[in-house]
Formats: sequence, C-alpha cells, structure tokens
Amino acid sequence: MDKPTEDQIRQRAHELWEQSHRPDGRDDEFWNQAERELQEAEDRGNPAKEIPDDKNVIEKLADKINDAVENIVSTTADALDHAMQPEPLKPGEEAITFMRMTGDGFVSDPLTSSLEIMPVMAPKKKRPAKKKSAAKKSAKKSTKKVAKRSAKKTK
Repeated sequence: MDKPTEDQIRQRAHELWEQSHRPDGRDDEFWNQAERELQEAEDRGNPAKEIPDDKNVIEKLADKINDAVENIVSTTADALDHAMQPEPLKPGEEAITFMRMTGDGFVSDPLTSSLEIMPVMAPKKKRPAKKKSAAKKSAKKSTKKVAKRSAKKTK
C-alpha cells in the first residue's frame, strides 16, 4: 500500500490546525496526526479522498445547532404568549385590571405595552348573612308564646 503524499498530509494537517483554532508551536503534532489518520485510512482500504470533509461536518453541526435554537425560541415564544393570556373567569369572579400610574396620580399613557397592564381575576366578595333584627326576634318569641297558650287552652 502507498504512503500518503506530502501534499495530502500537509492539507490534512492544515485542517486539523484550523479546527484547533490555529495554535502556535504545534506543527509537528498536527503533521503526525494527519500522517497517522491518512495511513490508517489507506490501511483500511479507503482512499484518502474518502476521509470526511471536516468543513462539511462543521456545517452540518452548525445547521443542527441553529435548528435547536430556533426550536427553543419558538417554544419560549409560545409559552410567553400562553402565560400572558388571562384564565377564563369562573362563576362568581370578575376581571380587575391594574394600570400603572404616573407620579401625578393620573393613569399613564393608554398606549402602554401589554406587559405593563396585567389582568387579575378576583373572586367576588361574599356578603355576610344579615343578622335578624331584635324586633323580629321578639315578635317571633311572642308569636310562639301565644301559640303555646292557645294550645294549652284547647286541651
């Protein structure tokens, strides 16, 4: 089997050097690694041309990363939209809107963004049961007494 040519080694060593962000003083390391990779490819029966193009691999990886970031951004935007939607009112609740006030006590610009106006659902206050008045209580007692007396007389 043929050894890789010097041009092939030089090209592969240059690719490895670029992948490592072009460090200084590691020329021999990249040369030896390139020579080793090309020789292994030859030994397996693969011509040097079939070594994957690292630029193509990097482009594919960048595309996958971009897709993942786009997915995260769209999911986050959907979650934000959902979070900003008010929940439907339940029976007995009413919507209350709080608006930011300016320093002079007036409501701020009506064109404020929707993030500054937040709807809040407040349950309706239950009114306490009204207490019976003293007059009604005494009238009820006297009615009971009269009813008892009449029941005793009829016996």
